[in-house]
Amino acid sequence: MATVSKRDKDAHADTLVRATCTFVVEDVLDMFDVTEDKAEEFLSNNQRHIQDRMCELGWEVIEDLGEIDGMRKKDDP
Repeated sequence: MATVSKRDKDAHADTLVRATCTFVVEDVLDMFDVTEDKAEEFLSNNQRHIQDRMCELGWEVIEDLGEIDGMRKKDDP
């Protein structure tokens, strides 16, 4: 996930964070043969897409791990 600027609003700004994931320019450089400027531009242009997809996947992981740990979902009878 691209680094979130302080201008970005977070729905959970006052919530204690226990799990985070951040992607930086070096991550893009490790994967693609591009310049630092191009990698920075890529993260900037795709920040919202990366965040949205990681959020979707994060919910799936939370659900899967909760089930593995034997946690009962709230909507289960």
